[in-house]
Amino acid sequence: MVGWPLGYNGRSLTDYVKDGDRSAVQLVRLADDEGWPWGFFIYRTVYTPESDHVWSACLEKIDRYVHWEIDHVDGDRYAGAEDHGFPERLVHEGYKNVILEDKERWDGASIEQIREDFKNLVASRGGEIWEVVPRYTVCLVIDQHSLDSIVNTFEEPAESKHWGGPRMGFITMVDPISSPNGTKGCQCVFPSLIEATTAELQEGLTNGCFSSVDLVNAYVTRINEVNSTLHMVLEINPDAWDIARQLDLERKHGLIRGPLHGLPILVKGNIGTEDKMETAAGSYALVGAKVAADSTVAKKLRQAGAVILGKTSMSEWANFRSLIESSGWNAQGGQTYAAYYPKQDPSGSSSGSGVAADLGLAFAAIGTETSGSILSPGENNNIVGIKPTVGLTSRYMVIPISERQDTIGPMARTVKDAAIILQAIAGPDQNDNYTLASPFGNRLPNYVAACKLSGLKGKRIGIPRNVINTLDASSEPIVSAFEAAVSVISKAGATIVDDANFTGYDAYLNSSIPEAVVAADFISNIASYLSKLKTNPNNLHNLEDIRRFTQQSPLEDYPSRDTGIWDRALASGLNNTSPEFWPLHLQNLYYGEEGGLTGALSRHKLDAVILPTALASEIPGIIGSPAITVPLGSFPKGTPIEYNPRGNLVEKAPGIPFGISFLGPRWSEESLIGMAYAFEQRTLVRKKLQRYIEPRSDLSSIL
Repeated sequence: MVGWPLGYNGRSLTDYVKDGDRSAVQLVRLADDEGWPWGFFIYRTVYTPESDHVWSACLEKIDRYVHWEIDHVDGDRYAGAEDHGFPERLVHEGYKNVILEDKERWDGASIEQIREDFKNLVASRGGEIWEVVPRYTVCLVIDQHSLDSIVNTFEEPAESKHWGGPRMGFITMVDPISSPNGTKGCQCVFPSLIEATTAELQEGLTNGCFSSVDLVNAYVTRINEVNSTLHMVLEINPDAWDIARQLDLERKHGLIRGPLHGLPILVKGNIGTEDKMETAAGSYALVGAKVAADSTVAKKLRQAGAVILGKTSMSEWANFRSLIESSGWNAQGGQTYAAYYPKQDPSGSSSGSGVAADLGLAFAAIGTETSGSILSPGENNNIVGIKPTVGLTSRYMVIPISERQDTIGPMARTVKDAAIILQAIAGPDQNDNYTLASPFGNRLPNYVAACKLSGLKGKRIGIPRNVINTLDASSEPIVSAFEAAVSVISKAGATIVDDANFTGYDAYLNSSIPEAVVAADFISNIASYLSKLKTNPNNLHNLEDIRRFTQQSPLEDYPSRDTGIWDRALASGLNNTSPEFWPLHLQNLYYGEEGGLTGALSRHKLDAVILPTALASEIPGIIGSPAITVPLGSFPKGTPIEYNPRGNLVEKAPGIPFGISFLGPRWSEESLIGMAYAFEQRTLVRKKLQRYIEPRSDLSSIL
């Protein structure tokens, strides 16, 4: 399948009428019962009242473009044709399309259904006709995407000025895969970028349908269309085009680094890159500061062949500054919003990564999590987020909060794509001691192979009912969807163990210790990070310096946005080497281990527990264990609008997504990915939800 600019089917006639006697012979061969008239079979696959209204105009516009293109083919392309009694006017007169309309048969038909029918039609005409007759080389499909594109294009071809202009229309083109004599046909696919998978993008790159440079252009165009409204991308990598060209050249010479080769990816604004981009966690305190080297995650992405397209917006300092914050706000980029409701809370702190992955502004994005910063924006943006075990992915040259809780993970539209990214970025790193505790060393599990429909079969999965019972009445739609998900999981072969409760959960909810532990880590870890910077223009060495800069800079919106979390951290007088720290750390571990997830898994002999994602992040955060969020549903029509405590973001409203999370013991990503994939494939919730805003451009309109 390929997107075809209107008129290109006219231009393709020049492939059959080139020069000399050969062109005349080809034209004569067209002039028989099978090949003349020479137009195309056009399948109609959309039958809405709206499509009925514009259908005739759509066909007329296609014809108008084709005839215009025939008129503008270079005159010498017809050399020899006139000599054989085939004037140009006959080419015009011979253009006759065959329109295939059958609502019962073709309404909503897939490309493969069309291809199968067309293949049978071609086969019935014999082999040679494939090579010369446009009608049997490709067919055209008017689906909803094509219809919208054609209706919105220029009324007159001359207005477009050049192919691929901003208002050119595109038609879906389908080939029969291979000719009857075994010649391979065109197999191009222009996937819709808002849902495009790694496999689909790699297929197009492999077949030469588009290049990595094309993908960069397409994604940047999409970013520019929505960034002024949603503010999800802080900056575009100015080197992205050069990197993509190099990767295209490698592909041309047969060097493919892996499944990420040539795919543009966005990374969160706190992930260090040794290039022309900022690594500032959204704060002007670090704008202009330069890291001494790529973060290990960035380095691994580059080695895998990914194009680092840019930096995503985030909650400033990863939501570790203000007591009354708004997720997705930072001084550098402003307020990020999600796409399902105006002024929607994107959640955080990987806010921009969540929005960008959802809207197909890159093939995926990278986020970081200390407590909820991948899972929560994953939920709010209707995507998959994997929060890995602390130590599975290196945190080297990533702006830290807590060495005990920080982790780096993928945010993607499917479980399998997230697994592909995790495979690339995981592994030990001498620059991060926590990664050296991994039981795998350099021999990681095959996370991609774990994506099997049988991933839930035989698993024992617990429900911490006492945690779910803390949700208020406004969350009833979440609970209802969760219970339906439990049924799906059970039918997939899992054993459900209810009341697998977190026995220390009430104590956790009433404790200030979790924040105190993270704050002590932050004081030590941020000082260590600052000491490693190659360039430190504001001469910042510790949290006191950062707070002073923030409170004095007019760009940081202080005191409207307070520094309350830092104030409490500094007032405690603790860092993670203080004698008082260790008892606090041990008590905190109880909330996550015996009194939390580890205890529930052990007592009930569980493989995992499941929770609504809104409740899933805090306990795994404490003990550094993994979790995966998958789309579950959205708030129904009539849901009362609820705002965040600051009053500037919509937290609950009709259409806002929510998710379900699979939680397991440390290093259990392989098993969790299998479970999440099996659930995802049985529910496919993501494609059922509707946004209020999306980019309009796509690969087909860019090329």
